[in-house]
Amino acid sequence: MVLVDNGSALNVCPLKVACVLGLGLEDFTPSRKTIRSYDNANREVLGTIILEVNFGPVSFPIEFQVLDIALSFNLLLGRPWLHQAKAVPSTLHQML
Repeated sequence: MVLVDNGSALNVCPLKVACVLGLGLEDFTPSRKTIRSYDNANREVLGTIILEVNFGPVSFPIEFQVLDIALSFNLLLGRPWLHQAKAVPSTLHQML
């Protein structure tokens, strides 16, 4: 389950998902960023990781910020990915 959020300024990969993919802290590129999350709390970015994500016949290398947060989805794709893919989200039709 992936959430496409055109209001999000970054792509997010929860730490739990990264661990399931067999990635550890040593696989992340260090980051000094701190972000403000949806619950208005400051969260430290554990690092960044580039994952190859397939959308039908198209594949994209996407940079994700890894955060230790509990989410109801596996990945969050925000504006950086939308711009990279030149995708136009439609909330009315719930598709890209």
